[in-house]
Amino acid sequence: MRRDVQRIADDEQRTITQICEMLLREGVEAYKKEGPKFMQRLVVKQKAGVKDS
Repeated sequence: MRRDVQRIADDEQRTITQICEMLLREGVEAYKKEGPKFMQRLVVKQKAGVKDS
């Protein structure tokens, strides 16, 4: 995952910190709108990703 974030940072000419802050901010806003449904969707995706690894 760190490589993905680094690639985004490089592509966008931003620091990893800036990218992480933006992604976190967007995640918080999505959670505010959707509540637990948003978190459940993330958990399902994470579990599916672990199984695929």
